[in-house]
Amino acid sequence: MNTRGYKLEHALYALAFLFALFMRIILLGRLPLSDSEAYLALQALSLSEGGRVNFGTQPAYILFTSVLFNIFNDTNFSARLLPAVIGSLVVFIPFGLRDKLGRTAALLAAFGLAFDPGLLALSRTADSRILAVVFGMYAVISFIARKPAMMGLYAALTVLSGPAAWNFIFVLVLGSAWLILNQIGAGQGKDGRKISITRVWQSDDMPFNYGNLLIWFGGVLVLGGTLFFTKPVGIVFAFNGLIEYLGGWASSSQISLTAFLIALMVYELLPVVFGIWGGIRGWVMSDAVDQILTRWLGVALLVILLYPSHQIADLGLVNLILWLLAGRHIHRYPFNFDKESIPAWGQTVMTVVLLGFAAYHILGVANAIAGNTDRAALEWVGVVGAFLLILVIFAGVAWGWGYQLGLRGFSWAVLIMLAGFTFSSAWNAGGLGRNPGAELWRTSPLIKDADILLNTVESASISSTGFSMQAEMRLVDVDSDALRWLLRNFPNHQFVRALPNSQTPAIVITNYQDQLALGAEYSGQDFSWQQMMNWQNIYPQDWIRWIMLRKIPENYNRIMVWVRSDLFPGETKE
Repeated sequence: MNTRGYKLEHALYALAFLFALFMRIILLGRLPLSDSEAYLALQALSLSEGGRVNFGTQPAYILFTSVLFNIFNDTNFSARLLPAVIGSLVVFIPFGLRDKLGRTAALLAAFGLAFDPGLLALSRTADSRILAVVFGMYAVISFIARKPAMMGLYAALTVLSGPAAWNFIFVLVLGSAWLILNQIGAGQGKDGRKISITRVWQSDDMPFNYGNLLIWFGGVLVLGGTLFFTKPVGIVFAFNGLIEYLGGWASSSQISLTAFLIALMVYELLPVVFGIWGGIRGWVMSDAVDQILTRWLGVALLVILLYPSHQIADLGLVNLILWLLAGRHIHRYPFNFDKESIPAWGQTVMTVVLLGFAAYHILGVANAIAGNTDRAALEWVGVVGAFLLILVIFAGVAWGWGYQLGLRGFSWAVLIMLAGFTFSSAWNAGGLGRNPGAELWRTSPLIKDADILLNTVESASISSTGFSMQAEMRLVDVDSDALRWLLRNFPNHQFVRALPNSQTPAIVITNYQDQLALGAEYSGQDFSWQQMMNWQNIYPQDWIRWIMLRKIPENYNRIMVWVRSDLFPGETKE
């Protein structure tokens, strides 16, 4: 590649990174931390303040986020900043594989990964799942490039990332075993000769120094696991993720296989369509790179589906592989603007309009279902009619100008529509849509009225003490890490199992109940706390409504905030 092209390539990767970073940090602190996020954030906060910490199974997140809390203070934004920044680095994974994937294909995959809905959701969640995917893939790339020191570094960071890391490692081991057992299978090399499928990724038969790998792995594991010896106990928890991952094989999840299929087809439709299309073509054409990627894809998906404790959030590696396959296939249909392409562009424009028309009528189906009207059948007629016209246009272009040109025009139209659909899905999956709680990629229920509850408590504290955070507060039989995080700056709050009649603190928070039996009168207000989505009992028509409108059967866990009535003269007990 000439110098000008080399600089342009690097500039485009930098642009992809900036896009990825923007999508991951925009309004990052807007949503309250969920219970699972708040648990980890509280551990990191305690560590930053020198308190006792349960590192649990994700020491990397807790250790490094504690540093961020010391730099940026303890906010929702800083609690999610580490996965957001590390998640943005996913765009450089294709860069590390560009010599194998093809430079254009790798660049296309990088931009796809920047806006991938699932990876965006993981990057905007305060935990280590995205760290495991990114660091794990960086370790694989380092192995391919024969860089043992870098592989040791990234492998250690992967291990510190918790249970998701061991899922990645398990997939890596099984996939490697499959490739080794099938190393006779071959594709065509550049010289037309058969090549071993397991040798496609090696770099010029360079030797690999495993001793150097182990030294770097051990060194980074110790330094990272102890935060450069400032938190020595952290290293003890380095392999707790393996224990939790193995324990997951003995438990079960309520996430159905249907939900996994819906998640892939709704959030990842573009890489699914072009990735599977490209994978099939790779096997037909004996393309060794596509064969390797499809094997990894099959192993990753199979392991996730068979893992009893599987979650939608475990699909991160699957999404990544799909984009690598999709990038290799999409670049085979470049956008051309010569005279010969005019019929294809005409077909593209008409197909995009008709696909938009079909989407409009699918929205009409969703509205008909939501309003319990009988218009759904009529809307389906519009959808079917649009697709029939698309087939007629394709047949006309293929008959008049050739099948390849017709296929190209159709592919361009599908790519344009799916790109828009993917961006919309990414916006929703990242918690930026109108109903962020109704997303399959969420790892725990959305916290709803956190800001209103906090304002209420602060106002009551001002009435009681003159200061916004000094009131005596008791939280009775309420077990919520999200609530602990919300009230972390209130020094006089306490979580208790029960409250004696003799105690009359200014503020009491309980689960939802009609009255509070204490030695003083209290006025109560209920708040919607956790938004619970009923994913287990969804009918097909509900899925259509959810896809188009993000509306789904839901209920709420409510809590009560009770304020002692004498703090508000003239008010009576509710």
